Amino acid sequence: MLRFILLFSALQLTLFSFSQNILKGTVTNTNGEGIPGVKVYVENSTYGVITDYNGSYFIEFKNRQNYPIHFGMLGMVDTISIINIIKKITQLDVILQTESYQLESVEVTAKKKNVTNSIIRNMQDNRKNNLQQYENYTCNTYLKTGLQKERIEPDTSDNTPLKMNLVESISLS
Repeated sequence: MLRFILLFSALQLTLFSFSQNILKGTVTNTNGEGIPGVKVYVENSTYGVITDYNGSYFIEFKNRQNYPIHFGMLGMVDTISIINIIKKITQLDVILQTESYQLESVEVTAKKKNVTNSIIRNMQDNRKNNLQQYENYTCNTYLKTGLQKERIEPDTSDNTPLKMNLVESISLS
């Protein structure tokens, strides 16, 4: 029992000596509603959190000093507040303003044509003819994969005929 009390006391002293300073608060809109998913982070760093469903957040800091805290979300005006962490728990509630843009037009263009689809459609259309031309051709389901283009030269030094097996699946359903 005495060991348990000594261990518990040592653990508490360790926790108090490494205690964190906490910045917490709520991010709301102009209607007072909490905003979920707002990025709250220390400016020019990757240290931060995202607000919960109610717009609440908390960040732990090791040192008591000034920190530039950035609040940002798509559709809202980004806000930066310089906060001085001087207490164990510091409260900072922020109200974000709505931001909107009017776009004149949006143009979407494709740079290259997907040749795979036309090849597959051609194979499907000519399936019966291809079955008569090739002895071992079967095609039931197509599974699209990403392949790198490489030039492969067959080894014909032993004068054996080049034989290739193509296993491919095409879904007709």
